[in-house]
Amino acid sequence: KKPQGSGDKKPQKEKPKAEAAARAKGVQLDKQTKKPQGSGDKKPQKEKPKAEQKETKTKEESNAPKEPPQRENLANIHPAIQQVAAQYKHYTVKGGNARCVSCLTALKQVIQDFTYPPSNERTQLSKPLITHLNQQIAFLVKSRKLSISMGNAIHYVKRKTTTLCEEGCTDENELRKELVKAIDMFIYDRILTAGTRITQHGVNKVEDRDVLLTYGRSTAVELIIKAAHDKNKQFRVIVVDSRPFFEGRAMATRLTELGVKVTYCLLSALSNVLRDVTKVFIGASAVMTTGHVYGRAGTAVVCGMAHTYQKPVLVCCETYKFTDKSWLNSLTNNEEANIQGAMKLSQMDEADNKELLQLAQLDNLSVNNLLYDLTPAEFLSMIISEVGMIPPTSVPVVIREYHLAVN
Repeated sequence: KKPQGSGDKKPQKEKPKAEAAARAKGVQLDKQTKKPQGSGDKKPQKEKPKAEQKETKTKEESNAPKEPPQRENLANIHPAIQQVAAQYKHYTVKGGNARCVSCLTALKQVIQDFTYPPSNERTQLSKPLITHLNQQIAFLVKSRKLSISMGNAIHYVKRKTTTLCEEGCTDENELRKELVKAIDMFIYDRILTAGTRITQHGVNKVEDRDVLLTYGRSTAVELIIKAAHDKNKQFRVIVVDSRPFFEGRAMATRLTELGVKVTYCLLSALSNVLRDVTKVFIGASAVMTTGHVYGRAGTAVVCGMAHTYQKPVLVCCETYKFTDKSWLNSLTNNEEANIQGAMKLSQMDEADNKELLQLAQLDNLSVNNLLYDLTPAEFLSMIISEVGMIPPTSVPVVIREYHLAVN
């Protein structure tokens, strides 16, 4: 029993408040989804990961206008140090011996011109001087990384300063004179005299009808070849060269002026010239306690190929370049060359230089220009130094005896 006209109609449900509000605003709803038309099934956007946010920030920072670089305060830097730093930066002074001599000469001028603070502000003569030397050395490191030989020489100067003060040196002028004398003796004994003794040992290994191969330019190797030529020995030299400095060109020019028969080739032609070679002479920037040789990039390739062809490899190196460090690869402590400075000395065409510099400025291109590599001791036959001709396994003995003599 129901009222007439009611039929079987079910009670209508109340419309959701969202639909009512949408119709009140005049927005049409989709019949199936009950959502405003055109909204689609868009999902809420997820936040970008932190790594992507950092990348976008770095890109914005790189595109932002850069502030002009601030000039360093050079009031406490000696003019001689500034001059040497500029030479290192532009590669006008290259080679382990040349860099070490120029660094020690500049430090000698720094010591001579150093003015001590008042007597009531210092307790020892060594502390203010070593602090001042550290400032000069830090400025040199900014221009170019110090070599191992330079680090050994600087360590010698600091240790000599401390030793003189511990022995009772209380006069400033006397300390300066002793340090200058010690630096001059280091240059004479460990570099100049050592080179002469290496020449005396190495020239005995050059025989008539020899074909010598060398890589790049080494002062010690050049002196050995010159001494052998002065003794009227009949031999010829193959100079192998490579980028970025092409140091072998100066080596070939110098030997040609002396009257030596020279063949010049690039590193890519090494396998073609190694068949006639009888001995390989190379220089070194440092020798590790494991017997590994740290030298100009490409030295490991030359020594490895010579070892494959069963050719003896003789390394000419002074003992002040020996170090008690042991590196397992040539990437951890290597030095990367400044591409602009390297291009100036590469003797390339201006068009090629401009093209390379334009490529180096691209954001998605990184220029990798390593200067040194590490040669395993297995590739080496002998190391010629001022103490004699020793195998690579005897390097720790030389380092130990040197430390004992110094102490």
